[in-house]
Amino acid sequence: MKNFSFILNIVLLGAVGILYYLHFKEKSGTGNASEPAAPVLHLPSGNSLPAIVFINTDSLIDKYEFSKITQQDLKSKNEKIRAELKAEKEKFQKDVEAYQEKAAGMTDQQRMATEEQLSVRQSDLMSKSDKLMGQLDDQRSKSTEELYSRLTAYLKKYNKDKHFQFILGFQPGGGILLANDSLDITSAVVDGLNKEYKPEGSR
Repeated sequence: MKNFSFILNIVLLGAVGILYYLHFKEKSGTGNASEPAAPVLHLPSGNSLPAIVFINTDSLIDKYEFSKITQQDLKSKNEKIRAELKAEKEKFQKDVEAYQEKAAGMTDQQRMATEEQLSVRQSDLMSKSDKLMGQLDDQRSKSTEELYSRLTAYLKKYNKDKHFQFILGFQPGGGILLANDSLDITSAVVDGLNKEYKPEGSR
């Protein structure tokens, strides 16, 4: 869960940097060509909306239905893979112990053949473990990318009438050390995301 949120925060911070660049590039392009306009961040005053708000990514991941279903699916697959590998490792270990007990009564040829078989099985088991865990990591990465895609697509619509300059991703212990709670739009964003989200089977 923490890794998922950490990766999302890195992606969001990268996106903020790109938006920052594009925002000020656009501002500079509207002035006189010989006198490029200096980038200015217009801060709101009075009762107008703030220029910068944030989303608590831990809370978003915990409460967004897409994220909850995705995390549960990843957890189930992880548990299934680990149980499968554990069973195969335990069976292999028993076969190794059985061979060690019988080795003294075997011929040199029988010992060599058995040891070769066990070595191949050990190698196959390690390859299988790497493959299955690699597939799980790939799925986790794709889930993070899809979460980011869904979030940014929704935020573009959400921000049309609010005109926030920046929407940051906040996580305790992350890059943002302190944030005013009044700038937290997590609940509103999660509510909107959940209203739009339709699980695979309900579409």
